[in-house]
Amino acid sequence: MFKYIIWVVKICIPVLWDLFTWMWPYGRRPDRYSQEKRRLKGQKLAKRVLKSFKVDVEVRNMPIFNRDEVYYFVSNHTSVMDLVVLFSILPLPISFISKDENRKIPFVRTLMKVYKGLYIERNNLHQEIKVMQEMRDSLAKKEVSWLIFPEGTRNKDYHGSLLDYKAGAFKAPLSTQTSIAPIVQWGNQVIMPLKNRARRYKVIVEFLPLVKLEGTTQEIANEIYKVSNKTMMKLREEYFALQSAYKPNKHVRKLIALPTDETN
Repeated sequence: MFKYIIWVVKICIPVLWDLFTWMWPYGRRPDRYSQEKRRLKGQKLAKRVLKSFKVDVEVRNMPIFNRDEVYYFVSNHTSVMDLVVLFSILPLPISFISKDENRKIPFVRTLMKVYKGLYIERNNLHQEIKVMQEMRDSLAKKEVSWLIFPEGTRNKDYHGSLLDYKAGAFKAPLSTQTSIAPIVQWGNQVIMPLKNRARRYKVIVEFLPLVKLEGTTQEIANEIYKVSNKTMMKLREEYFALQSAYKPNKHVRKLIALPTDETN
């Protein structure tokens, strides 16, 4: 019970404060506020949330992004914390796509309005095509960079490979010749479950080289998947070795333990 009280004080109250003081006004009329101002507000909130959760984010190989250009960020998807982590570190204004079910969550709904995000309805091909066209038009006009999770859903298998990267997710950057910035992040899985506790939490975010746009969308998806999956496996092994310094409880240890350990 005490832990829940701490969560309310450290996280819920500050988030509600931001919701009332700037998110609602910004969400009603986002164009009244510059993209950079909205980015900084969101980044400050994301950093506050991560600090409350005692999360240490290590960023590796982030390229120097041209602030006059827009980019197409693609990342693996393991947790609801993925977006929070990326918001805290990305140096450019971004928008993103969310599943339609999140429209019912007041906080997420307001966040989507602030950053002009788009909702996608699963199993509705016509609506998906329309959303991807809107994003393509935004990239063509160089309005804002976009963040996409090409797996399409969260990957809950800690010890498995990444889920396949969907080729359709790469049509917009290919048709607009927008540079793709692949990202692999690891460690977000252990932060949110209430039974998982550690002195602190470690998240590693590694940027891969910008992708040269050549070939079909399927070829691009396969190539990015291959490199991202290889990087993920490297980070996963490294993450296991790092945990002794973070003193995880038995639930975290069980989650991240190498499968071979169970037979030893």
